[in-house]
Amino acid sequence: MDRNKLRQFGFELKQEREYRNLKLADISKRTKISLKFLEAIESGNFEFLPNPYVRYFVKSYIEQLGGHTEKYYRKFNELIRVQKRPHEDNGRQKAVTPPPAQKNEFRENIEKTFKQVREQHLSLVISSAFLLVLIIFLLVFNSDESNGNMQASDRNKQVSGQDSQLASFSSFVPAKKDLELNLVAAERTWMQIAVDDSAAQEFIFERGDTMTWEAKQKFLIRVGNGAGVRLYLNGNDLGKLGQRMEVINFVLTKDGIQEKRL
Repeated sequence: MDRNKLRQFGFELKQEREYRNLKLADISKRTKISLKFLEAIESGNFEFLPNPYVRYFVKSYIEQLGGHTEKYYRKFNELIRVQKRPHEDNGRQKAVTPPPAQKNEFRENIEKTFKQVREQHLSLVISSAFLLVLIIFLLVFNSDESNGNMQASDRNKQVSGQDSQLASFSSFVPAKKDLELNLVAAERTWMQIAVDDSAAQEFIFERGDTMTWEAKQKFLIRVGNGAGVRLYLNGNDLGKLGQRMEVINFVLTKDGIQEKRL
């Protein structure tokens, strides 16, 4: 093995790199090759890893130099072949003992880095998921508590309202009447009405006004405008009472209009 030629080759690579004003650290970053492996190449030491890995690292290094890539790589292969040529001793070939397997430090470093990144990423994902679940739980809990308070308040209001209504209804329950008369005014109309045997009352209705009366037996009615109002007895329409500005007098019982007079 001609180590001098290998050292000379490494020195040539270093000179080419320095001529092109390239830093070894920058080549390490671009090729992802450890700086100590690149330093070994420039010192002519090509036994730091098994041959396939050394070839790959040397090729990647030479590609960063540009210009004379093929020249340097071809020279490197020739040197390697000379070193690997089997030696003869007394006409018999000596058994070549393969070098002991060396640890692929570069690959282990990469795998270790990936493992650390995966562990950190997994830890971050778990922490984020836990925080998200906690936030959702707090939001749901506060919402349920708020809704519960609102519902309780609404129930209290409803109970209070019902109690007030019951008190109001219990204080006054009107006697049931047999007749209910509803009025809807179509235009301005004067009207006089007496419920059962009570005294007559007078009203002037404008268009859109409504009124309701209740009686046990009858209504005595005088309308100053026959077409000015519409009457409904127990929900039944009594129809048109008369002509516009026509005065109508009649008695209203459960059987309808009685004793109608102009």
